[in-house]
Amino acid sequence: MLKAGVGIPLLSVRNTDRYVVEGYPALVARRFVGKQGYKSDIPKKQTPQKELARQKITDGLLRGQLEVEFGFRMDLSAITIAELVAEPGADILDAVLCAIQAAWSASRQHMDCGIPEVNGMGVWEGWIPDPSLLPQDYEFYANLGLSSPAL
Repeated sequence: MLKAGVGIPLLSVRNTDRYVVEGYPALVARRFVGKQGYKSDIPKKQTPQKELARQKITDGLLRGQLEVEFGFRMDLSAITIAELVAEPGADILDAVLCAIQAAWSASRQHMDCGIPEVNGMGVWEGWIPDPSLLPQDYEFYANLGLSSPAL
């Protein structure tokens, strides 16, 4: 990644507008279906319940919760929604969910891409950029232009 000239928040700060962050699609999906499974590559495990879960996820992406938590809305065509729901392995849906996290992270480049350094954890352990993972006071301090206090 370093040869590609991208930055890695908190680890490899570079003079670039290209950063690499890690996504975890299930973290976004859980907002809408809890821990219920929504995908499988094994045909025997591709159930109507998982298809219904993918429908709930796509429905949730179009409701206001996404805007409240991530700060933006999505507009998906009926054809796209049908494709996201119909694909049992949910590869495309997972890509959309990761793109949501990446877009949120990009909107916070002035705040280490939404990745707080908590006692060095962000540097060594990595961090999934997602508003649900931020310490409660992080946004408050970041809006003041201050670093979040060590927790």
